[in-house]
Amino acid sequence: PEPLFPFDTYKKFVFLQSYVVRKNKCGAPEHVLALRELLRDFPTHHLRVLKRVFMLLTDVVAQAEKNRMNAMNVAIVFGPILLYPEQQTFQTTLDIPGVNATVRFVLENHDQLLPALPGDDGGDGDGGGGIGDFGASAVGSPRTPRVVVGGSGGDDG
Repeated sequence: PEPLFPFDTYKKFVFLQSYVVRKNKCGAPEHVLALRELLRDFPTHHLRVLKRVFMLLTDVVAQAEKNRMNAMNVAIVFGPILLYPEQQTFQTTLDIPGVNATVRFVLENHDQLLPALPGDDGGDGDGGGGIGDFGASAVGSPRTPRVVVGGSGGDDG
């Protein structure tokens, strides 16, 4: 199946990350603009899911002190799942640090990078303020901190 970052964008994201690292421009306005332009061209259904995934991952990162999942750790786990090429090669294996850095940057800046979509109202349209059918569910287990998505915002952990 095609990842949330479509196959045809893989080389563009890898090239952009390589370029901004080489030119020491990570986070510069031109980097942000280039990422916005790449993301703006995604299919709408990919963008809707990406927004929700990054909202969830932001909640996980917010609990990093308890769960040890800071932005880099989350990017290491989810980068190769969200952004990968159609054909795996030795070179694409070498691209993984750039993939992780890209996903980390998008994670840390998704509010300003992902374009507004028709019907965006901060929620998912179900009135629950949460993510899809998971408005009141939690990520974790009794032994790990509980991250409430779309809940009251209280500390349940």
